[in-house]
Amino acid sequence: CSGEGMFRKDKKMAKAWEEHGPEFFSRLQRSIITQAAQMLKPGGMLLYSTCTFDALENEGTIEYLLQEYPEFQILEMTPYEGFSRGRPEFSSSGNPELAKTVRIFPHHMHGEGHFLALLKKGEADGEEKTVPRRERTGGKLPEAMEEFFRDVSWKPDPARLEIHGEQVYYMPEDIPDVRGLRFLRTGLYLGELKKQRFEPSQAFAMALSRDTYAHTLTLSSADERVIRYLKGETIDVDDLVQSGEKGWRLVLVDGYPLGWGKLGGGTLKNKY
Repeated sequence: CSGEGMFRKDKKMAKAWEEHGPEFFSRLQRSIITQAAQMLKPGGMLLYSTCTFDALENEGTIEYLLQEYPEFQILEMTPYEGFSRGRPEFSSSGNPELAKTVRIFPHHMHGEGHFLALLKKGEADGEEKTVPRRERTGGKLPEAMEEFFRDVSWKPDPARLEIHGEQVYYMPEDIPDVRGLRFLRTGLYLGELKKQRFEPSQAFAMALSRDTYAHTLTLSSADERVIRYLKGETIDVDDLVQSGEKGWRLVLVDGYPLGWGKLGGGTLKNKY
């Protein structure tokens, strides 16, 4: 907010007020309270508070919210010595409900200028709101993935795949439409498509088991090669495989997945 209630405490607030003014902060507040209103579940409560005297930022912001989201109502707050009622006459509509808000003036209470409004969200238009679901599209697995998944006991639904550049993700079923929101990871990271081949990810390895992938290589937790594998080293596995075997292996330790390796010539190239 413009911080008019903080001028005596912090001179920088007065300078910010001179540079921007209440109009600037009012626009910012309306944007913030709009996003908060949209995120709030019906029946949820929202406390709006500022440290300014300005009517545009206080009663004006709540007036704006009630006009844009009529499902909100202002709740009475428990009286406290020094609290003053909000001022409907400070708003353009004169909505009497604004009297349920609270103002704190320095001549009535120890402190500076503050404003409080407690709001509760009801159902909009009496209709049950549904979260839009992500559109499911047809299609088939990329050829490189088709080949790899011949060795996996379950087949991914192509409609749940999302490919970003080379990276392939398997999305949850019936995921809401989250376009426009930034996520570090939106589903199970399966791996990468590189030059007509598929390279499985560490996350995918951890989602599998010895019963769900056809080609595994099992080490004992007492085997010194486990530590070497975790260090990223190539390890000799001549004693664990048949001559001529090659290709991807799910590395297991005492039966539990640890990561991937690429087998060839009796050695396991580390993909951990």
